[in-house]
Amino acid sequence: MKPFARKGITVGEGMPKTIVPIMPRDLDAALEAADDAVRAGADCVELRLDFCDEVRDECAMAKLCARLAGHLEGTLLLVTFRSKDQGGQETLPPDAYECLIGAVASVGGVDMVDVEIGFGDEAVSRMCALIREAGAVPVVSHHDFQKTPEEGELEALLARMERLGAGVCKFAVMAADTADALRVMQATERYSRISQVPLLTMAMGPAGGATRVLGELFGSSMTFCALGRASAPGQVQIGQARALMQGIHEISR
Repeated sequence: MKPFARKGITVGEGMPKTIVPIMPRDLDAALEAADDAVRAGADCVELRLDFCDEVRDECAMAKLCARLAGHLEGTLLLVTFRSKDQGGQETLPPDAYECLIGAVASVGGVDMVDVEIGFGDEAVSRMCALIREAGAVPVVSHHDFQKTPEEGELEALLARMERLGAGVCKFAVMAADTADALRVMQATERYSRISQVPLLTMAMGPAGGATRVLGELFGSSMTFCALGRASAPGQVQIGQARALMQGIHEISR
């Protein structure tokens, strides 16, 4: 796995980097929520565009991203539009989604942009190339809120993401029990041995909570944390997550 560094933060080595999602309706709410996340110790702020009032206005979203990027100096900015079938608030037609991704990727200071793999290989590959050309890192993602697939399926999914141009490969799947969580960790650990990019994997739900803090041991380089309201099932509050990961880091060394 080859780490990458931005703003003095190296993703892919040491403790998993913490991501706090913010779900604002407008710029003022975004700035306030981002400040709260930074004060709580977040390494990265995820801006969820699907919660924004003007999400269908690409220019407005680009301006919002530019203001937020300028506001965040030593903290990474990940920009995400999450579709309804992937756990989000809105759905966009493929062409509108691709235009939105292009608009926010071109904003200076945006560090990472999420691309949902469900839009198809050709479109995902095209969007990943566009994001890279703009100087950001594409995070190719997939969510399964029903189950945890078999290990072979999870590894194949990560390989497909990397092949399409992901700079970070992300999946989140629902764990019914501890065996599901272990399957996520085992698949991630195996693929991390051959991956050329950082991985971001987790099992959602109470049974998957351990996967959100044990990433340093099994090869997941980042983790989503809650600050008050969670954006996905099973997110750990950032203070608790940081304390647990610090303890694991010290023990593993």
